[in-house]
Amino acid sequence: MNWLSHLKHRRLHKGQAHSAEFAIALGVILVVVFFPFIDYLFLSFTYGAGYYLNFVQLRQAALTKNAEVKAEMDQITADWAATGMGKFVNQGQSLPETDVTYKATGVGTDVEVTVTTKVTANSLISIPGLSHIPGFGAPISFVFSGQRLLENSGDYTAPPTP
Repeated sequence: MNWLSHLKHRRLHKGQAHSAEFAIALGVILVVVFFPFIDYLFLSFTYGAGYYLNFVQLRQAALTKNAEVKAEMDQITADWAATGMGKFVNQGQSLPETDVTYKATGVGTDVEVTVTTKVTANSLISIPGLSHIPGFGAPISFVFSGQRLLENSGDYTAPPTP
């Protein structure tokens, strides 16, 4: 019967070793898997919010006279950053940058408007050792661009040529 008590004693110590290793493994899993996954989900949300901003700006630019488009884009960007999805994008103090260009299509009087939006976001969680990787510590920039025909090309006035 002495060997049975020795076996129980050995099993007890072996189980304690597993519980000590579990704490270390859990810490490694949190740092290597969980926190980067949360950061990745945040980056996915940031990408979707930036895409939506570009979509709204492009839709409005197709309806607005080109003389008024700069003010419209600034207003849409400010509204996006203050409410809704844009409020959850960790962009620091800077607002997204927007560039609007026009190009004649060559078909009648049709004019095409292109809106390019650049959204720069900081990471949600700064992970040690990954701070130099964009999106996991360093800021990341997403650039969106869309084209659409103007709804009323009569609202377009070509800029004066130099």
